[in-house]
Amino acid sequence: MFKYGINTYIWTEFFREKDIPIIERAKALGFDAIDIGVMDPDSFPTKQVRDKVKEVGIEVVTLTVLPKTANIIDPNPEVRKKGSSS
Repeated sequence: MFKYGINTYIWTEFFREKDIPIIERAKALGFDAIDIGVMDPDSFPTKQVRDKVKEVGIEVVTLTVLPKTANIIDPNPEVRKKGSSS
């Protein structure tokens, strides 16, 4: 059976604590999963997201973007190394 998800970029670029209600909204819209962009790990509300996801009963995946200097498929091994430790 297929599962359907939605990305939080529809509502916000930098997911922060104020965006926690989006998780509940995604579930109310009928989605099975929510894809949350972690663009600023220092301000990402990990515990609150974990608690809300558990409470709501929705699957979660995350994504982030690495800079060109930390590209995990770059031919340069030093650049790849920075990407794998980011």
